[in-house]
Amino acid sequence: MYASLPIRLLLRKSTKIVQYPGGLTGKPHRAGQGIIRKDENSEGTGASNTKTRPSKSRLVLATTFRSLRNPDYRIYATSQLISNCGSWIQMTAISWLVFELSDSAFMLGLVNFLRQSPVLFLGLAAGWLADNFQRKKILWWTKVAMTIQALALGVLTVTGVVELWHVCVLATLLGIVNAFDMPAKQAFTFNLVKRRDLVNAVSLNTSSFHASRSLGPVIAIFVVHFLGSRVGEGTCFLLNALSYLFVMWALFKIKAGAEPPNKSGGSKKKPLHSIPAAMKFIVANKNVLRIFALGTVSSLLCMQYLVLMPVFAKTVLSRQIDGFGMLMSGAALGSFVAALLLANRGKGQDRLGRGIVYASIGFALALIAFSLSRHFLLSCLLTAIIGFCSTMQLSASNAVIQLSVEDQYRGQVLSVWMIVISGLGPVGGLVVGYLASQIGAPVTMAACGGLALVLALTFLVVPFSTMSPRR
Repeated sequence: MYASLPIRLLLRKSTKIVQYPGGLTGKPHRAGQGIIRKDENSEGTGASNTKTRPSKSRLVLATTFRSLRNPDYRIYATSQLISNCGSWIQMTAISWLVFELSDSAFMLGLVNFLRQSPVLFLGLAAGWLADNFQRKKILWWTKVAMTIQALALGVLTVTGVVELWHVCVLATLLGIVNAFDMPAKQAFTFNLVKRRDLVNAVSLNTSSFHASRSLGPVIAIFVVHFLGSRVGEGTCFLLNALSYLFVMWALFKIKAGAEPPNKSGGSKKKPLHSIPAAMKFIVANKNVLRIFALGTVSSLLCMQYLVLMPVFAKTVLSRQIDGFGMLMSGAALGSFVAALLLANRGKGQDRLGRGIVYASIGFALALIAFSLSRHFLLSCLLTAIIGFCSTMQLSASNAVIQLSVEDQYRGQVLSVWMIVISGLGPVGGLVVGYLASQIGAPVTMAACGGLALVLALTFLVVPFSTMSPRR
């Protein structure tokens, strides 16, 4: 019955025309065939230009950075990149300042303990606040307090009156503020992106942190070399204070996160009721419990390489602050690569679970190798491997936890995770710093890596099961 119809009409009925980006049109076709561009030059002449589909590299970029399509997250991520850079500038300068003032590995561990230990005592309360009050407002006030702390440390150092006790007191104050900042900051990401983009957003947050970790030490080295020890170190602290202003501006611009997560319930949940519920969730979810166990091993043993890095740079590898900065930047580069790889994948919680175990094993092996190295370039390469493995483990752990927990307990569960990662770390740092002052940094790091390796290997016989996402 179609015999009387024009051929053009038959084609129109039987062929679906697809509009592609950039003015490309054509019918669905097999891979490798061209797409006809419909334009003035080809129309009526029978000529046609062929153009392949978007390249694989462009598709990878679109997948890796897909969370940045959200305007609120894009503003927040940009401000965090600047602020993280300032934080690493300060962290590099303060480690070198403490080592110059004390010439003691133990004091490095003590200052690190004072800076991170408050989360042990305040973490659960801070998580409850993040679940029952405006996360955006919590973040704004913590940034105000951090700005004041950095300004005070900067002025004391630039004027040349800074003493070790000043650093200890201000490090403790920063630790108290950080205890309230971290759960709110981690949970705030959930308010900015859709659930399907959560792993990607968490990974991009980690990428931002470690990209700034590469750049921050380099800036600190340049400033200290150019301006001298005290003035340069103080300027680093002032630059960090300036970086917090960008986050405060971003929080004013962001619309999300204006309401507390539990507002729909009518009244705020009491800490004595909600905190045990969050702990019950952690114990009941076997995969999350395993992640917390591996995180405890890494926090107590593996992450202490950051405490000992100034000692390795100066006493083991015979370098000054430039060598210290290069070692830190090597670790940051490896971390950045790991975070980008995780952002590109962003799927498969069971695969993430296995990756966490393998990364923990690689982390421990790299620490042992680093403790044995006496060649600077080899040590830089090993720090890159350390950074890659540590970030693959911790970033994947954060993502799996976020995907597994209900939003009403998100801040509290993440606060327990912050206690494991940031609260237990200072305890390990204090012990590691003391051991390094007694038996040497290389032996101490090798012992930490060996013990962590044995513990991580036990998780190979306990596989991660496939987890169903929870809302």
